[in-house]
Amino acid sequence: MRAFLAAALILLPTSASAQSFYPNLTGERYCQLRRMGIDQKSALIAAMRENIAPGRDSPSVYYDNQWVTLDAIDLTNYILTYCPERR
Repeated sequence: MRAFLAAALILLPTSASAQSFYPNLTGERYCQLRRMGIDQKSALIAAMRENIAPGRDSPSVYYDNQWVTLDAIDLTNYILTYCPERR
């Protein structure tokens, strides 16, 4: 999980990573886009942009030597659980 989370956080655009999003909806959309053949970076960015949660604040935690939001951890868990072949 650590390797995928690190890769996902690097791929996130700065504006998107600073905003809160709905992890399960984002993960579902990411999996759909990957099944359609969209590359990892484009699928992640598109899924996050579609599921921004205005006014919602996700707490940050220190994980694997970096600060990440719980949304990012939840999104990673969703992707690893429901579409591991598309990481």
